[in-house]
Amino acid sequence: MSSSLLYKKVVSVLASELNSGVYSAGEKFPTMRDLCQRFGVSHPTVLHALKELNRHGLIIHRGTRGYFVAERGDFRMQTRCLGLLLRPNSCNPKGDDYFNRIIKGLEMSAFSAGYTLLRPPECILTLPQFPTDDEQQRMMDRVLKMQESVDGFFVDQKISDEILAKYLPQLSKPLVIVNRPTTLPTLAVPPPNYPGMQEILELGQRLGYTVFIYIVANLLSTNEQERKLAFEDFVEKNQLKNDIIDGGLVYASERVKEQLDKCLKRFSGERILFATSTDYLGRLIADYLQERKVHFKKEVGLASFEGLKIASETTPRLTTVACMPEDLGRLAFEKMSNRLRSMDTMKLPDNSTVPFTIQMGDTL
Repeated sequence: MSSSLLYKKVVSVLASELNSGVYSAGEKFPTMRDLCQRFGVSHPTVLHALKELNRHGLIIHRGTRGYFVAERGDFRMQTRCLGLLLRPNSCNPKGDDYFNRIIKGLEMSAFSAGYTLLRPPECILTLPQFPTDDEQQRMMDRVLKMQESVDGFFVDQKISDEILAKYLPQLSKPLVIVNRPTTLPTLAVPPPNYPGMQEILELGQRLGYTVFIYIVANLLSTNEQERKLAFEDFVEKNQLKNDIIDGGLVYASERVKEQLDKCLKRFSGERILFATSTDYLGRLIADYLQERKVHFKKEVGLASFEGLKIASETTPRLTTVACMPEDLGRLAFEKMSNRLRSMDTMKLPDNSTVPFTIQMGDTL
């Protein structure tokens, strides 16, 4: 029998034993000498087989101590494929590449680790800004059909927790929600919503702003909810004059402008910091304040969130919390990789996030 066939036979037998519970999690795996004697094969053949089992997460190499059975509740040979259900560049008309950069970071990490990413046809097309329940369910139906072909899934932020909750009990593979937090017992990689908003508000306070107005775009978004919570906690803790303006689902500009006028009149003579939940809303407000001949920094400040191109491509350049999309993608893969190495049931959601920077512009 050729060395290639011998190696495959050793891998098949040992993987079957690991799957069937012959070895306990954390147990010392047989040595190469023992395996050579058992199978009657050479040292290189056994070494090749052990590396293959290690690559699939069934055993762990611990240096001079040898190989140990991986501590995971579900021993299965992996396909080395992951389902990528993330939209490509979103429906924004300004050509921003935020989502492509997330995918790029994820792809680079996955390919470097030897994984293939499978993207179903539904994910090649752009998701609407607010997909209906039926559209979201079609995406999740595709996830169920792909289960046997992949080791796990990366899911777009536009799939809501309400929809996901219906499908999670049917999933046997791990799932990572990308670019938003969740309260579900699954992994998520959100942008730095709470710490980012807190830091930019602290900066505004240090710069002498005395009134803080938060303008929220879409309270259906879990990202928006976290940013709003950070604002509410900050003004309450520091006992600051404040108000909240609801910008509506699709940035109802006339309503926002009307509320801005009321705030400017109400707090006339004070330095007002307007904090917005997105750069798109920030740009709308900046343009309107310019029309009104309001002086940035002297009379009002404006802080936005996300660090998209729209924040800096025209004047005034917005001061914004700049997220790092490539890092979000890399962290998404890291969480998936760690999850695959330890398949114990998740009891709490993991919403750890990535660093951020304050991108200074002309408005703060």
